[in-house]
Amino acid sequence: MQLNVDVECRPVGESRERSGAAWTLAVAAISALSTWPSWADLHSLWMQTSDYSHGYLVAGVAMAWLVYRSVHLKPAAIRPSALGTCLLAGLLFAWLIAYKATVVFGLQILAPLIIWAAIWSCSGLAIARQFAAPIGYLYFASPIWNVVTPVLQGLTVAACQTALGWLGVPATIHDSLVTIPEGSFEIAESCSGMHFLVSALALAGIFVVIAPLRGLRALCFVAIAAGLSLVANGIRVCTVIYAGHTTNMTSYLVATEHKSLGWAIFAVLLVPIYWIGTWLARTHRSQELRAEPAQFSAQTGQEPPRMALAYTGVGLLCLAFVAVLYVRSTPATNSLASIALPEPRSSAWRGPLPPDSEWTPAFIGASQQKRAQYRAADSQVEVFIARYAEQRQGAKLISSSNTVLGGSWLTLRTGHLTGQTRSGGIPPRAVLAAASGGQRWVVSFVYKVGRLVTSTDMVAQLVYGTQSWSGETPAEVVAVAAKCSSSCDTAESAVTALWRTLGSQLLEQPDNQHGV
Repeated sequence: MQLNVDVECRPVGESRERSGAAWTLAVAAISALSTWPSWADLHSLWMQTSDYSHGYLVAGVAMAWLVYRSVHLKPAAIRPSALGTCLLAGLLFAWLIAYKATVVFGLQILAPLIIWAAIWSCSGLAIARQFAAPIGYLYFASPIWNVVTPVLQGLTVAACQTALGWLGVPATIHDSLVTIPEGSFEIAESCSGMHFLVSALALAGIFVVIAPLRGLRALCFVAIAAGLSLVANGIRVCTVIYAGHTTNMTSYLVATEHKSLGWAIFAVLLVPIYWIGTWLARTHRSQELRAEPAQFSAQTGQEPPRMALAYTGVGLLCLAFVAVLYVRSTPATNSLASIALPEPRSSAWRGPLPPDSEWTPAFIGASQQKRAQYRAADSQVEVFIARYAEQRQGAKLISSSNTVLGGSWLTLRTGHLTGQTRSGGIPPRAVLAAASGGQRWVVSFVYKVGRLVTSTDMVAQLVYGTQSWSGETPAEVVAVAAKCSSSCDTAESAVTALWRTLGSQLLEQPDNQHGV
């Protein structure tokens, strides 16, 4: 009797590549899940901010690119890396501090890095390099581009000044305000063209990969795309101002909206961008055909994976996920003692007295706030304290929504007081500001987080993010202000004198009901 048995034979290398791709994708998915608050914040950014409304498109392209790279993974041994594991641990530590300190920007910036570091840790540097581009592409949808907005705004103002001069439009430009005889236009940060720039760079990045372009040609193409995107924005802004000049501010572009005009101009400029890219790609391919083919030796042997390191990396990701769940499931407590503004020990000062209503500092979501006035001779100094038992999104010490000034006050100068809060203390930050009515004030303040006193925003928030993991960490701002009645030098002297007299008492109040 003869038996016919069909045996399916698959190359060992192909099997290992598939298992390596599946393992790498699993690691990427686990790392994304472990840092899910970052992606929730990015979702809010993409849905609520017009400059990042392309976020989901970028994320979709990055995911498709990631899967494509997995399917076409180049042969490489899975070699979990000790160095990659150390980098992953450091990034997760920084991410957890940023999460507890509610530093949203830090969460958004660190998330893609954590995914790449996780792949390096669990699969090795050779495989991580192959995934660097699709993971890095996510940064086209992250807020790192906000740092260039002031520069782009300045370039747009300068371009408009030149273009309006060529067009013969009489215009006066002060900072970002453009005034023509018919009215005024503000070239705000939203008019800087940052959205066009990021969109052009994202499209150029994809073209560089697909074409493909390498080296100097790729850099030149990306630079050309970026430059043309800025040209598109400049044309948009200048067109709107010129339309306001010729139609006495009645044009649709002035009275209704002008964003669609910018995208129409941008779409037209995509044609020369595409033409330049295809021309560079043709010249690149012709040079590759003339060059001798490089000889590569196939790597058939693969070293066995060091799975203990791989499991360590996955374990670190799981610990981060558990830590976030622990924080979110722990109920907030408020065991702070009531703020009691001290009575001066020196007979030269009287107080606390009813405060001046003109100075209205605001700290959103503070557990407690208290204000009072202290007087000495001809000096009247205001004191404000806001304390947070626990910080969270929308209720934290360092926030763009908080201010030690009034809501519509104008900052004239910033610095530090010449005197110190106490012997060996930290000089409080000082601000010379103008109230809405024109009255000038000297306002100074420091932060106290736990037992640390600092005048630096980032230090205050990072210290909270570190210490709050081990227990309650009250945080507060102590601000002191005085009107420039006779002179601002006199007001600063009065503020400095109050810090020296009452600073220790203001900063050394009990943090909780037990006085610890």
